[in-house]
Amino acid sequence: VGGDIRGGSGIDTGRIVAATTIKSASIGGSIIGGTGDFSGGLVAFEGAGSVRIRRDILGSGGQESGLVFVGSLAGLKIGGSVLGGPGANSAGVEVYGEMGKVTIGGDLAGGSGPGSGLVAMFNEDFAMKGITIKGSLLGGSGVESGQIISSHQIGAVNIGRDVIGGSGELSAYVVADGGDDPMIGALRVGGSIIGYNGTVGDRGDDGALLESGRIGSVKIGGSIIGGVEQDSAEIYAWMELGPVSVGGSIVGGAGEFSGTVFSDGMMGAVKSRGAIRGGS
Repeated sequence: VGGDIRGGSGIDTGRIVAATTIKSASIGGSIIGGTGDFSGGLVAFEGAGSVRIRRDILGSGGQESGLVFVGSLAGLKIGGSVLGGPGANSAGVEVYGEMGKVTIGGDLAGGSGPGSGLVAMFNEDFAMKGITIKGSLLGGSGVESGQIISSHQIGAVNIGRDVIGGSGELSAYVVADGGDDPMIGALRVGGSIIGYNGTVGDRGDDGALLESGRIGSVKIGGSIIGGVEQDSAEIYAWMELGPVSVGGSIVGGAGEFSGTVFSDGMMGAVKSRGAIRGGS
């Protein structure tokens, strides 16, 4: 496709749909959702090979508008950003089998719609090989917006800039939490992890939270800065946490457990070049 895939006001409009597989796909422009539900998307119920999108994935008002929905995925490269819209689950990548590496050249950002701005693998028998976001992971006002989810494991998560929670609960959230051994192999953030710092009670709970059963190693280039709601700007492993390196400071906010590095089990060495201090 030389230009865009663009949804309209009708349901299921502006989509490429394969009942079985798509060997490969190259889109010269963007995937753009419309106001119609399930509009503007790429669908392969059994799976897709390598997919390249030169520009963006953009959600709109329609539910699941601007969506890549496949049974399995060999690999995905997006030149621009994935930007959620007002529609529920708008602007996302959903995979239900084996998932190769994903690269996003810009940001992964949630919108006002619940579940908008999502990259997810929903299968406890497989792993997400890895994801690289060259920009930032940004939560929106929608609940569970701006998320990276694996129902089992993620090989590595690399975010070039910041992770910033929004006012939506569980926004800017990274989790691998299913199967016998949930794990994130390595976690790298070039900038800072920042919890939501708006008005208390805006539901920014668990914003900028990165968690799994086991996390192999963590490197944060900037700081970890808690927000006004609980569990904001937190790295959490409920089984084992490897070594953690923070280039700046670890600072709590007003919220309980905000600005923390926390393990229920073993923890490797924690190094912070700046201060470690509580909030108020």
